[in-house]
Amino acid sequence: MSNETTEVIANCPNPECGEPIRVDHPYTWCSECGEPLPEEIKAQLPRARSIVVQESEVDESHARAIGPDALAQRYKQAYQSARIIVGAGSGVKVLGPIMATLFAIVSLKADGFLLFAGLASSLALGVSLYVAGVMILAQGELLRATTDSAINTSPLLDNDQKSRILADW
Repeated sequence: MSNETTEVIANCPNPECGEPIRVDHPYTWCSECGEPLPEEIKAQLPRARSIVVQESEVDESHARAIGPDALAQRYKQAYQSARIIVGAGSGVKVLGPIMATLFAIVSLKADGFLLFAGLASSLALGVSLYVAGVMILAQGELLRATTDSAINTSPLLDNDQKSRILADW
């Protein structure tokens, strides 16, 4: 059966497109311009309804398969990784000035241009390691914040479970 004979239920909501949406339309968006269809139009599309039902069944079965204990374990591992990254960043940050000081002490034994080059190198090394440490530390903090956000917005956990996971870390 051709598209021309199927029932038109609406037109694309995009005023520049206006493509007719027929009852056998297979998508939740306009196939001509890509505009998402409003919920009232989606509700009239049998194919789109069956896709949404199948997706919700998958989400529920996935939630049952994962379970709150497995999620808590996943978040625990994310927090452990964040803690390790923050520790490494802090270590590199502290190492920078220590290494710079050691290089500067060694450079003081040199004369002339070597003294200047040694002091400049020690300063560059110290600043570089400090900045690298700050960047590593920031990555760990971002992982921690992302994990916090994932826990707080998880539809698979209730408030008590979220509180317990966040209290542990």
